[in-house]
Amino acid sequence: MSFKKFLRDTFLKLRIIFFKKKNYFLFSFFIFLSFFFFSLFLIYPNPSKEKVYKEGITEEVSILTPYLTNNETEKTISNIIYPSLFEFYNGDLISKFVEKYFWNKEENTLEIKIYDNLFWSDGEPLTTEDIRFGLEFLKKFAPNEISKFFKDVEFKIINDKQGIFNYKNQNNYFLYNLKYLKPLPSKIFSKYSPNFKDFDLVKIGSGPFVLKEISNSDKKIIILEKNKKYKNPIFLEEVRFIYYPNQRELINGLINKEIDGFFGFAYPDLTPGLKKRIKVYRIIMPRVIGLFFNKDKVKEEKIIESLNGLIDREKILKEIFQGEGEISYGIFSPSLRKRLKIEDLKIEKREEKIPTTTFNIFTSKSYIYPDLARYLKEKYNLNYTLLNSEELNNLIKNKDYEVILYGLNYNYPPELFYFWSQGGLNLNSFKNQFLEKKFSAILTNPQIDIFKENGEIEKEILKEKANIFLINPYYLGILDKNIKGFDIVFLNEFNERFVKIENIKK
Repeated sequence: MSFKKFLRDTFLKLRIIFFKKKNYFLFSFFIFLSFFFFSLFLIYPNPSKEKVYKEGITEEVSILTPYLTNNETEKTISNIIYPSLFEFYNGDLISKFVEKYFWNKEENTLEIKIYDNLFWSDGEPLTTEDIRFGLEFLKKFAPNEISKFFKDVEFKIINDKQGIFNYKNQNNYFLYNLKYLKPLPSKIFSKYSPNFKDFDLVKIGSGPFVLKEISNSDKKIIILEKNKKYKNPIFLEEVRFIYYPNQRELINGLINKEIDGFFGFAYPDLTPGLKKRIKVYRIIMPRVIGLFFNKDKVKEEKIIESLNGLIDREKILKEIFQGEGEISYGIFSPSLRKRLKIEDLKIEKREEKIPTTTFNIFTSKSYIYPDLARYLKEKYNLNYTLLNSEELNNLIKNKDYEVILYGLNYNYPPELFYFWSQGGLNLNSFKNQFLEKKFSAILTNPQIDIFKENGEIEKEILKEKANIFLINPYYLGILDKNIKGFDIVFLNEFNERFVKIENIKK
C-alpha cells in the first residue's frame, strides 16, 4: 500500500468515526493535524532518502596522498579532501582559503590573507604554517611537471592568517600555478615517509569531505564523509566511489541503481530506458586533437593546406565522436574563443581533390585515436602506426616522425609555449624567432594580458601551416536526474570537477 493511499483510507475512517459520535471539535482538530503533516510531507517528501552520491570508477585507487597519486581518479578524490589554495570554477579563479590577495607582478610577490574560520576536520585551526608546509612538501614529493613551478618560490609567514609568496623570476602565470599548491596539516604530514600507510595519513583534511573508510567487501568502495568542520553548508552526508573493472560493468551498475553516474570522454551505448533516467553534462575543456607536422621532415605546406581545407570535420565529429564535441579550425574551439575573448576563425573552402602525397601518421593505441586514424586512412589516404604511450613520448622527444595525431591539454590560461617553443616539446620543429619572442613576453612582461596574447600566438602558429586542428571533445558526465547542484560547464583538468561538490544534492 502506498503512503498516499494509507493517508486517504485513514482520513475516511476517522471522518466516519467523528461524524457518528458528532464530535465536530475533534474532527476540526484532525483536519488541522492533517494539513500540518501534509505540509511536512511536501517540505520533506522522503525523509528516509539517503543523502549519498555514488560514482562509478574504472581506475584503481591505491594512494590519496597529494602529489603522489597515480591516476585521475586518485587525484579527483585527493582534491576533494585537500583542495588547492586557488581553484578554477567554470573558468573563474576562486579560493576556499584566501579571503584577500595582492599580486605585485613587478616585485614578484603575492600577499595573501586567509579566512578566520578555517579548521581541519579534527578541529585544529588551519593556519599559514600549513600553507608553508604544503609548499615544502610539494617541492620534495611532487612530480617535476608540478614542482618546476615552485623551485624558486618561498613563503614567508607574517602571522597565522597572513603570508607572502616571493619568487625570483618574473612569471605572469604564478597566481594560476597556485592551483597546484595544497595546504597540508603540518602536524600530520610531517610524519610522512615512503613506508607510511597512506589511508591512515589522509583521514584529516580541509575539504568538504574527508576519508571515512575503504570497503573491500563485494566491490572496492572509497567512502568519504561530510567534514563537520567545513566552513560552508554541505548537502550530502557521504560520497562513494565504487570500482568496476570495465565500462560494461560500470553501465550495469548504473542500470541497477548501484551508482548515480560516472564521467569520461567517450559517450557510452545506453538503453532507451536508461537514457530517460539520466542527464548528460557536456563539459568544455582547454583541449584540441589534431595533426601536427614535423617541419624538418615535411616541407609540402601547400599539400598540408589543401588537406586542411579538404578534411570534413563535421563528419569526423559525427562518425567518430558521436557528435560529442566542437569543431576546431584553430587551437581554440568556439567556446574557448568566447571565453578567451578572441575572434572566430574563418572557415576555408574545401578542395575537391585528395592530395596524391601521403604521410605516415603516428598516434596512440588508446582512447579514440585508432578509430580516427583508420577514418583518415580510408577517406584521405593517410597511413598510420599505433604506439603505446611510452613509444609515442619517445618519438615526440626525438622528433622522429612526419606527422603525429595527438591531443593537447594546453591548460587555462593557455600555456601554448609548452607545445610550440624551442624550450618545450616544439611539436612542429619551429625555428620562428618572432614566436619565441612572443613566448618570452607572455611569461615575463607584467604589462601583457596573457589571455589576449595567446590569441596572437595562435595566429602566428597558424601562419606556419604545419598543423591541422580537428576536434575539441567534450568531457561527459552521465548522471541520474535525481542528482542536483552539479553545474560545471568548463573544466581545466578532469580531476577538478568536484570543486563545488558541497552544492550537490540528492
